[in-house]
Amino acid sequence: MIVEDNKLQAETLAVLLDKAGYWAKVALSGIAALNLMKNKLRPSVILLDIHLPIMSGDIMIQELEQYHVPIIVMTADTKWTTTNPAIKIIRKPFKIDDLVKILSEYKIKRSEPLIDLGPSHDRSERSK
Repeated sequence: MIVEDNKLQAETLAVLLDKAGYWAKVALSGIAALNLMKNKLRPSVILLDIHLPIMSGDIMIQELEQYHVPIIVMTADTKWTTTNPAIKIIRKPFKIDDLVKILSEYKIKRSEPLIDLGPSHDRSERSK
């Protein structure tokens, strides 16, 4: 799941990931992402913009801990760090190849979705 408030950046990242063989659900706010999680969406990994309006990425991380989902923080803020070894950081702007390398560390195969929609869904429904 991509959590990014900049719609153009989120959609561009989703397209680039699709071309790399992954696909992802986009949430344009932390609140939207948490609502998806509360409604049983279980992503393989969360790509999180740390500077979100209303609910910051730092608060999102705290809220997401209960779901035990790996988090990759996307930020241009060179001062932002974490002591949590479970959280990876990728600095914006980044190359899609660098993100794919990090995703490979989580053993997510390129043919798998970054979200688990269950057996009744397929790739053709990703835009819904």
